[in-house]
Amino acid sequence: CRRMMEQYGERFRTIPAAKSMHHSFLHGLLMHTVNMVRCAQGLGDLYRDVVDEDLLIAGTLLHDFAKCEEFVTSSLGLVTDYSVNGQLLGHLVMGARAAAEAARELGVPEEKSVLLQHLLLSHHGEPEFGAAVRPMCAEAEMLNLIDLMDSRMEIYREALFHYAPPVARAIERLADKVIAAKGKNVVLVSLARAGIPIGILLKRCIRRKYGIDPGHYAVSIIRGRGIDRNAMNFLLEHYRPQDLLFVDGWIGKGAISEELKKAVAAFDGVSAQIAVAADPANVTDLCGTHEDILIPSSCLNSTVCGLISRTFLRDDIIGEKDYHGAVYYGDLSHADLSYEFIEAIEAASGGDWPKEPEAAPGKGLDEVRTIAARFQISDINLIKPGIGETTRVLLRRVPYKILIDERYRDDPSLAHVRRLAEEKAVPVEQYPLVHYKTCGIIRKLADI
Repeated sequence: CRRMMEQYGERFRTIPAAKSMHHSFLHGLLMHTVNMVRCAQGLGDLYRDVVDEDLLIAGTLLHDFAKCEEFVTSSLGLVTDYSVNGQLLGHLVMGARAAAEAARELGVPEEKSVLLQHLLLSHHGEPEFGAAVRPMCAEAEMLNLIDLMDSRMEIYREALFHYAPPVARAIERLADKVIAAKGKNVVLVSLARAGIPIGILLKRCIRRKYGIDPGHYAVSIIRGRGIDRNAMNFLLEHYRPQDLLFVDGWIGKGAISEELKKAVAAFDGVSAQIAVAADPANVTDLCGTHEDILIPSSCLNSTVCGLISRTFLRDDIIGEKDYHGAVYYGDLSHADLSYEFIEAIEAASGGDWPKEPEAAPGKGLDEVRTIAARFQISDINLIKPGIGETTRVLLRRVPYKILIDERYRDDPSLAHVRRLAEEKAVPVEQYPLVHYKTCGIIRKLADI
């Protein structure tokens, strides 16, 4: 590592980590690497019984070092193009070659050199994401995950920076609508887990604006399994059914809304009406906006939702009188951003907001069906419309295609979508959308 630093130190400290992906700003490569090393140190210590910490740290320090030769930079230091070697070989192969040469000069044992080269060649995880080989040892697996985690965190920070004001505006509008519709006795019932941070923001906003401190709970609803009946029975023992109001983050096409209608039919007096920050699908009047905006929490999972997993209902774990289950990821407490997210949105609150834009005509679900017919997709659950759902497709699924409406092809709000699609080599197609700015389509398992 010292040999490589002596060769590329100054350039390594100043250049961006990418041309257009994550950390694409001056000193971005250094920031990305430092973040990763800190993670590697913590994880290496935690899993010291299965991980060679020295190998992991060395691989982390060197994983992107060859970007110093891969990139062509301007006089300002920003990446403008790729070098010939960068285009023909890429930084994974170039880095592995440089590490092998340094190891030979320093007399490093062949086995250690090969392992280090393997980490550099495999840190993108899968060949479709640019890896020369798949990770085949614990250190390589961990390096890939750490690299992925830090790049995703940077995307989240960017989304939070750009979208905190519109989300804050949506929460304030939603609070006004909720009090007008439900009154001072409203009880907020977040749908776990995406609805939890929105429910907290809504509760705080109502308290701040109206001096009312509404009750707030979270219940599980699982597609195909229904709502947590024991949780609902608890709520109905303590509150009037007409005071309960379900809360979620956003509505993509309205699938959960349909599930909710079926689920609450068994509970007299409980309305299936749902309150959300954003509803581009035009499903509910209780929304902060009908505009397709990104709720930044959609970029992350448990670390913005109180460190809990998605809910589950398994007969071998959940008893007849139990609530639906969830895993608490206590080992991620050091990375918990739940309150940081809430506080960032609240900090953007206040001020004079422009008038809420008019909703597009029709329903988003009808548009999704049209997309399904156009691309011959039999299962509409594979179609994920809206910025939040498209972001999730790119981060967590195997994408088939990304659609972007021509009006928003250069919109800064979709910059992260274009970057993620480029990173994963997912085709992006301009397509006329009515309710949404973008739409993600998941690849069918049969096509993988």
